[in-house]
Amino acid sequence: MAKDHRLTAIIYDKRKRILSVGENSYVKTNTQMFLFGRKFGIVNRIYLHAEADAILKLSYTDREKARTIFIARYSSFDGRPLLAKPCEICQEMIKKLLPNIKNVIWTEWNDFYSLIVYKFSFNGINNHIFGKIMYYFFE
Repeated sequence: MAKDHRLTAIIYDKRKRILSVGENSYVKTNTQMFLFGRKFGIVNRIYLHAEADAILKLSYTDREKARTIFIARYSSFDGRPLLAKPCEICQEMIKKLLPNIKNVIWTEWNDFYSLIVYKFSFNGINNHIFGKIMYYFFE
C-alpha cells in the first residue's frame, strides 16, 4: 500500500552532526510507543513514529549529546512539505528520553506555496517561528 506522504526525523548534536535518522513505519511498533501512548489514553497510535524511531536508534551516550530534532513531512505525489508537528506522545518521548534537547523543528505547509519551519523550545510554552524558506511549485 502506497502512502501519500513520507515523514522523517533527524537528530543533531550541538555541532549539527547527524546522530540518528528515523522514519514512520505503519507495520512496526515499539514498547515505548505503547507505554507513552497509554499514558495519554491513546492506544490507536502505537505504530512507530519517525521521532520515536530516531530516538530509539540512539545509544544512551548519544541521547545526552542530542540538541536538535528536525521533523519533516513531504507529499509523495508532488514533494510539497506538509505539517509535521510532533504529537503529544512524541513530545513526551522527546522531553523524557532526550534530556538535553534544545530545539524541536518541524515543517508546515501554507497556502502561499512556501515551507514554514517552526521551532519549539521546551523551556517555554510558546511556539516561535524559526525561519521561513520559500519554495515555488510549477505545474
